[in-house]
Amino acid sequence: MIELKYHQFVSLFPRMRKDEFKLFQKDIAVNGLYIPILVLNNTDLIIDGRHRYEACKAAGIDPKIEYFSGNDNRVLLKIVSLNCRRRYLSESQRAAIAAELAALIREDTLKQNYSANLQNSKISIREAAQQLNIGSKTVEAAKTIKAQFPQTWEPIRSGEITINDAYKVLSSNRRSPTKDVCNITQVIVTFLLLKLK
Repeated sequence: MIELKYHQFVSLFPRMRKDEFKLFQKDIAVNGLYIPILVLNNTDLIIDGRHRYEACKAAGIDPKIEYFSGNDNRVLLKIVSLNCRRRYLSESQRAAIAAELAALIREDTLKQNYSANLQNSKISIREAAQQLNIGSKTVEAAKTIKAQFPQTWEPIRSGEITINDAYKVLSSNRRSPTKDVCNITQVIVTFLLLKLK
């Protein structure tokens, strides 16, 4: 079986939940792979099909592969396009992805300065919000939550909690500075208590 890696942009999108992946894996083991894995041309980097690849690998099935050519900007647009149209993502998940998308472009452009196309195509928060069909204010809220309350970031990305929920907990902690929310279990407990009020 061919060994593949994941393109860095693939991590913008959350992984499937474990229960979803187990069902997906069983389906591929029984029915095979219908949709090929998309790999960046002349590399071993998956740009679409991370879960399909892992399910094929677990089932011992050689995956079907298609190749995609393009610079980082085209790869990024392809990944966003494919994932936003095929997967159900909550508003909070899309906002988190948009916040990361805008930060990723700026960071790559400033630190690496390696692609004229990417440099000329900086994605603003407004543009990232439009790409993911979400409001700019929601993306700004996601950015604030990530910076000020990072322990809620993965639960937001995975769809366990919403940006609104995390924002309520953050606001609650600001009013009560003696409360120290230092891990995700405490965050979720605090969120549930706020919901009960």
